[in-house]
Amino acid sequence: PECQTCDKHGRCLSCKAGFHLLEGACRACAPECQTCDKHGRCLSCKPGFYLLGLSLANLDFISPSSLGACVATCPGGTYAVNASDGAGGECLGCRTPCKTCVNASTCTSCEDGFHLESGTCIHKCPPECQTCD
Repeated sequence: PECQTCDKHGRCLSCKAGFHLLEGACRACAPECQTCDKHGRCLSCKPGFYLLGLSLANLDFISPSSLGACVATCPGGTYAVNASDGAGGECLGCRTPCKTCVNASTCTSCEDGFHLESGTCIHKCPPECQTCD
């Protein structure tokens, strides 16, 4: 019943949403996945979950083994973007020098050497300066 299409011998060739093809049989994706790849990693999430996608692979605080997972809350250093079609969204990385953020343009904390001013991270003044340029 999970097969979308089968060959003449009854082996699955493609699977319905929520399943992935493995050795001619359809296997269930993780419960929070809408779709997943042949290894069972989520490609999209069900509503209320956010994908830790490959765009996060270069962030040192995201474990490579967690890529392809759907999470209820995006981890620190990332922010949630909802899907326009009502499906689950995706976690995207905050832009440097933001340490944490609520979206692509609003920081909530900054990396060392920067301070937060109205949602933007700016360079700290050297101690010998009275004002910054």
